[in-house]
Amino acid sequence: MSFEIQAVQEKIGYVANNPKWLEQAFCHKSYHKENPDWEYNEKLEFLGDAVLDLVISDLLMSKFADDQEGSLSRKRASVVNEDRLCELARLRSMDQFLLIGEREANNNLQSNPRIVASVFEAVVGAIYKDSGFDQV
Repeated sequence: MSFEIQAVQEKIGYVANNPKWLEQAFCHKSYHKENPDWEYNEKLEFLGDAVLDLVISDLLMSKFADDQEGSLSRKRASVVNEDRLCELARLRSMDQFLLIGEREANNNLQSNPRIVASVFEAVVGAIYKDSGFDQV
């Protein structure tokens, strides 16, 4: 399986300074097991989750300056959740670029909403590593 970095960048609307971050964002652990030269995306997913919380929290505080913490938390949870992240990832065809192991591909893992949402978080982490907070 080849990874089409230019196609990925076109679909997500971001051109990487260092494409290795995006490559890693799309690499599932199962692909890494079969292709050890590829770094898998779990650490970027971890980072992306935190970055998303920060970015969305900052935006919500600006837009809803008079809201209390509880209201802001509920609003953030309505945006940063598996269903919404999966939907956003699919809008950008991220699921089509996911690198997964052969067995997992045969089991249609690339359709699993949790996996697709995780790729979105990993891409956010990759963009943060590549270009920083303002770009995210």
